[in-house]
Amino acid sequence: KQKAVYLEKLWKLQKSLEHGNKQRRDGDEESGVAEARQKERHMNQVYPQYVPISGERYTEVETDFLTFLTACNGHFPFQFLNEVNEQQQLACLTLLAKEFVTYRNRTHTVTLLFSYLHTMRSMKDIGEACKFIQ
Repeated sequence: KQKAVYLEKLWKLQKSLEHGNKQRRDGDEESGVAEARQKERHMNQVYPQYVPISGERYTEVETDFLTFLTACNGHFPFQFLNEVNEQQQLACLTLLAKEFVTYRNRTHTVTLLFSYLHTMRSMKDIGEACKFIQ
């Protein structure tokens, strides 16, 4: 039920951005039907549940927060956080921080490995390359 509320809010935010916060005219029946159909398709669209890369297990609210951020491209975190209590807000932001640190560490490690690989590939002497590996 809570996910439906978040998706409904996400829908409203996306529509307000698409229309530049302009409201449609009340007498326009045809566009109202088209908008209702579009909304129904959007609400039925499945956003994949975020899977934390930090390897820990988290509550549904915490992973829903990151799923919501993914769905809205990170633009509206407070729309979600306003709907949960203070303890859940702290847990959601803690998970976001842990995920960021894990992502940064992985990216740094991969960058370092590619740097070492590039250095080894540019070596012309096999003995020098063997010493570099050790």
